[in-house]
Amino acid sequence: MRIVLNDFIGVRGRSGSSRGAALIAAAISAEGALVDTIRPRGEPRTKVLRLLNMILWDFVRIPFRSSRLNADIVIHATNTGISFGKAKSVVVLHDTMVLDHPRMFNRYFVMYATVCMWASVRKSWLVVTPSEHSERRIKSRWPKAQVRVVPWPSYSEEGIAQSVEGLPSSPLSQTVLVVSSVDQHKRLPLAVEAVRAARVQSGKDLKLVFVTRPGNDDAQFRASVASSDPERQWISLHSGVEDEALTLLYRQALCVLVSSVDEGFCLPALEASANGVPVVHTNRGALPEVIPRSHLPSSDLADDGDLLSKQIIELLDDETWRKYRDADRLHSAKFSKSNFTEKWASVLRESEKN
Repeated sequence: MRIVLNDFIGVRGRSGSSRGAALIAAAISAEGALVDTIRPRGEPRTKVLRLLNMILWDFVRIPFRSSRLNADIVIHATNTGISFGKAKSVVVLHDTMVLDHPRMFNRYFVMYATVCMWASVRKSWLVVTPSEHSERRIKSRWPKAQVRVVPWPSYSEEGIAQSVEGLPSSPLSQTVLVVSSVDQHKRLPLAVEAVRAARVQSGKDLKLVFVTRPGNDDAQFRASVASSDPERQWISLHSGVEDEALTLLYRQALCVLVSSVDEGFCLPALEASANGVPVVHTNRGALPEVIPRSHLPSSDLADDGDLLSKQIIELLDDETWRKYRDADRLHSAKFSKSNFTEKWASVLRESEKN
């Protein structure tokens, strides 16, 4: 079986979505399939040209390339794309964020997503999504779509171990880590405000470390950092961090903070728990599936900053920190690479039958 993997998102740098493409490639390669992972060499500089390039790539270049390669399946790793000829189209639809929260995205991107997601789902043989939350959102828009839930695994095999032996009994630092794109729906300025409030309320010298990739809210994000910490005494920014360095950042953190208004899954939250670090989040979207927090209220958006800062302060108590660390790590055991590989193997077997 020959498979083309459309990894357009990989050209934009490190993110949960780009790591997802690598995980899919590894899973289907393990089943003996011949995988051609294809991505552009780069992107145009202007927003309009980038948008046109996305459309051309997903709906013309990749379908023609897969047709020339005589591919059996084309897997579009991020939300949109079709296939030509005999190849079945599998669309990995991470979420419907842009359709559910259109005010948080550029209007032209919303128009693009509205049309291209519709066309992609309509032309697909199968839609794969990482959470039951995303499945519900997809089915609410396209009731006839064939949808399969395949949750992401942790990038680290160590992360699926249930044992907590050898883990520190208290946090190694008072650092709050955020791993995210700089997009408006990620609400990184809210993360800055939540940690600033926690610093004031706790009296602790909490640090805030961002590992980011570019997004549509860069100006607002950098303005919030400059306003809150003009001399960069407690906030640091990083990008292009490789797995080994990221693992070290996870394991040295007090917690990982997810300030999103919504999430289709949130791989960084899973990676944090797999590395023995508690997760602080807004309890929105798919986050309760990945990191359950049954005690958290369903707050208004305006209250999310207070909700986050209170969770951070709570984790300054070693016993509480261990309780959430151990519970999160135990829950992460269900998101193993072996389960992920088996679910993709099932997709490949089903495609051969139909």
